[in-house]
Amino acid sequence: MEQNPNDKPFGVFIDINLPRYKSQSKSWKDLMMEKIYSEGVSVFGSVAPSFLAIINCAWHYDGSNTATNEEFLLLFPNVMFPETQIVKFPVKHQIAHQNIVRAMNLFSKLPEDKLK
Repeated sequence: MEQNPNDKPFGVFIDINLPRYKSQSKSWKDLMMEKIYSEGVSVFGSVAPSFLAIINCAWHYDGSNTATNEEFLLLFPNVMFPETQIVKFPVKHQIAHQNIVRAMNLFSKLPEDKLK
């Protein structure tokens, strides 16, 4: 949070880098969402980011495949907790939202020649 610009929207990216286990009763996403909703806005700390991207993808798991929605959570605190409006500078433009989602989908994709 030290790199928060304090005058414009900013995002935080966290790569948890876990292998996917399909046999678990709850996915990492379910567990993360339970934690966030149980903690409420305090989970974001004293300065909430405009968005929080929690990523679970790495080239050594996915190769050249494009990431899927199962591999990341993209959270907008003001959307999750609208009554608080905790984010000082939210992402307001639809095109910005779309580009963030697009970037998340492409995050784990590496060209074939980089995998050798």
